[in-house]
Amino acid sequence: MLTFIFTECTWSSFGLVLCLGLGLFWLLKGARLISGASWLIKNHPDAWEGTSLDLSSSIAIVTGANSGIGYYIALGLARRGSNVILACRNKIRGEAAAREINIILSKFSCKGHAEFWLLDLSSMQSVRSFASRFVQEKGMHLNILVNNAAISDRTSSLTAEGLNVTYATNHLGPFLLTNLLLGVTSNCVHPGYVRTGILRNTPAIIRMAIHTLGFPFTLSAKHGAKAPLFLCLSRSLTFASGLYFEPDLRSSLPTLTALDPHLSKELWRESEKLTGLQNGECLGEARSKEEEITELEGKEGSCRERERELG
Repeated sequence: MLTFIFTECTWSSFGLVLCLGLGLFWLLKGARLISGASWLIKNHPDAWEGTSLDLSSSIAIVTGANSGIGYYIALGLARRGSNVILACRNKIRGEAAAREINIILSKFSCKGHAEFWLLDLSSMQSVRSFASRFVQEKGMHLNILVNNAAISDRTSSLTAEGLNVTYATNHLGPFLLTNLLLGVTSNCVHPGYVRTGILRNTPAIIRMAIHTLGFPFTLSAKHGAKAPLFLCLSRSLTFASGLYFEPDLRSSLPTLTALDPHLSKELWRESEKLTGLQNGECLGEARSKEEEITELEGKEGSCRERERELG
């Protein structure tokens, strides 16, 4: 029989090993994050500041765009000429963010525009109202949809529709919105460890511990928006779909659970049931990727012509 005896010295040693292990873990995570960010800047400069890509006349929706990563994604798209809808549940903060972005666009003579639309992703009724309004008012296809909004609610509270508020906001709402508006390709990206307000509803002691341990290795919201922006703008990912990207934009395989076809079908059926989505239901206008490329190439040609005229 093996017996463990923990003395005061043993506990001290155990605590020391635990602290060293945590420190090493975060050091390696930080090194990977920093090297990944450097790789992104070096190999994909268009994802950061200037780019000749013209998004004029395009329409983009960014959920949760009143602050954090979503705000800088919306700003980056608008600076390239896109008409960006800031889809947020907080009217005051959403309108303020749209005004601030438009002021920046005006200052730098950018052709894009930002506007706030109310959207509560935890409410399937709100999602349907938003999608219907988009189709009625815009009357054209959607070019870019960034499902950025997310919450962390540990209270397990329920919505008026009887859904878990976190599950509804983080999965069911984006699932219904995407299906109603139909994006043609779909990818997922981990933006890195970013300082945002997503932990605002977690206990203060947990929030303090996470911020204290992770602060040296976290990114600002502005830097956290770079990887998602690259997925929106990159021509090299035109036909990429169903992929998962790391913060350094290297694609990686999903977990075995995510690759399970039976679980995937079950999740899809359950999501349809909980959101009330009918088979094949879609309000948006779908176009082939060839049509998207033809339009994009025409815009890039116009950009080069204007640059030659000015140059």
